[in-house]
Amino acid sequence: MSNPSKTSTSTWWTQSSQIDSSLVLGPYRFSLAWVIMMAMVMRTPLHELEAARGGRFRDYHDWEIAEHYGDPRQEYEVVRGDVGILDLCHAGKLRVADRDRVRYLNNMLSNDIKNLSAGRGCYATLLTHQGRMESDLYVYAFTEELWLECLPASKPRLFETLSRYIVGDKVTVADWTEKLGILSLQGPHSRVAIERLTGLSLESLDLLEHRTLQRPSGNWVVVHRDRTGCGGYDLWAPVLEAPEIWRRCVETAQISPVGHAALNWLRTEAGIPWYGTDMGEKTLPMEAGLSHALSMTKGCYRGQEIVARVLHRGHLDRGIGAVSVQHADPPAAGAEIRANGNRIGEVSSSIFSQRLGKPLALAILRVEFLKPGTPVEVVYGDRNYPGEVIALPIQ
Repeated sequence: MSNPSKTSTSTWWTQSSQIDSSLVLGPYRFSLAWVIMMAMVMRTPLHELEAARGGRFRDYHDWEIAEHYGDPRQEYEVVRGDVGILDLCHAGKLRVADRDRVRYLNNMLSNDIKNLSAGRGCYATLLTHQGRMESDLYVYAFTEELWLECLPASKPRLFETLSRYIVGDKVTVADWTEKLGILSLQGPHSRVAIERLTGLSLESLDLLEHRTLQRPSGNWVVVHRDRTGCGGYDLWAPVLEAPEIWRRCVETAQISPVGHAALNWLRTEAGIPWYGTDMGEKTLPMEAGLSHALSMTKGCYRGQEIVARVLHRGHLDRGIGAVSVQHADPPAAGAEIRANGNRIGEVSSSIFSQRLGKPLALAILRVEFLKPGTPVEVVYGDRNYPGEVIALPIQ
């Protein structure tokens, strides 16, 4: 796709008759493909504030998000040693309400929603009837509603599937992605920072539990949510309040902004898979290590028969693991992993690990090769480089 280029015409808005159709705005010519792309890309309400802080942006599932703010290594270290703030307003957010909301979601999702009391949350998956993943998600229970959060990669399908299968139940599913913002404080000092911001005492708040702060302009909700392996809390708030909350954190409290690059490094070292990257529509949840997203006691749910059959058999053919590589650069997604000359899996995502000082890949491997210490080879083009299966999270 081409960027805007100068043209001699002074027409305000004309369409070129050339085969590579373009639009002309004043002295600039734009390719139609570029215009369509830019019209489809969404920005969070913090985009201008992030740009003013030196934000460098990237496209991420139809969103333009901050990749880093000039020094991703420093952002990584800030989260490991102190506290940083992430703009996660692009995360998928759904509200499920009305009389049958609990029963409906309990029948659709893989974890136990029926016994989820107000103020608590759980991790779950939405599966196909064949037991494959449509989405992973977090569910937060309130007195009159349930909030769902997922990555942008799976939000369209999650919303579509949950909306489509409402037949006799009294349930409403609303897309609140652009109504609510999420600012995430991550790092060992995140609780102190979020308590100062909200005035709440959160010492007793367990993981995925949440606390509501009543406010005239719209309630804030604090969720104990570790996205990095370093501890953390999310603040959900009306999207129009996100810029002021950002200013209070970054400008007043001097909390460093952290971009997507550092988040990706940290979650990889913590062994946290992402949908659309490490797992997708062909993945069984057990292959991605998501047994904590499955209830073995609640009874039937969509895809449960396949899950039960695999678990009853007691054996998976493949599973997620981590491989460190003796190379200067991370391997490409999809790169083959071999042992004894045979293909045993492939890379799903990779980084250069700051803690290991070498590339680290998450990979789907044959289960007999998942034991830490197992020697493997990773394919780079026409050459193989030595690697080793390691345990995550990195300590």
